[in-house]
Amino acid sequence: MNDRQSAQRKLVTFLILVFVVSIPFYYQIAQIGDLDAAGIWIIGLMWMPAMAAIITALIFQRNIRGFGWGPGKIKYLIYGYVIPLLYTTVAYAIIWLTGLGKFNGGDGFFSTILSGATLGVLQAMLLALGEEIGWRGSMVPQLAKLTSFNKTALIGAVLAVIGIITAVVVSRFAPKTEGDI
Repeated sequence: MNDRQSAQRKLVTFLILVFVVSIPFYYQIAQIGDLDAAGIWIIGLMWMPAMAAIITALIFQRNIRGFGWGPGKIKYLIYGYVIPLLYTTVAYAIIWLTGLGKFNGGDGFFSTILSGATLGVLQAMLLALGEEIGWRGSMVPQLAKLTSFNKTALIGAVLAVIGIITAVVVSRFAPKTEGDI
């Protein structure tokens, strides 16, 4: 089997596994009918791509050594922390200053910001890690062996949107209209 065929098999296996292992979580979210109330099921769903990636690696490689578990260079870790804080600060400042939304931090402005910049970032990292391991750690490398960078990015984005929309639709999502951010 050549590299292209191997990448295709790994990709198809991964996608089928993501679909299959996600079904119970989508089912529970649908039963609850509210994304806010389905929190633990949403977290579980976010970890299903990692589960599928690990199972796929074990099927084809019999190990998980190919994931690159190291933290990387410190400057990239700093960029990965600071850049999102900068653009979210700009976005929220615009929203608050223009009156499109109001600040709703019960403990005060600075303590809320500090909490979000520390514990909030840690929580978001832990929640997103399952998706990153699966989609970016397993699917993207296989797609990159099969197609161009642009197509890989587009296919990855489309699959992510499909997963998110599915969760929204099965929960019968109704957007909140309070304007609080």
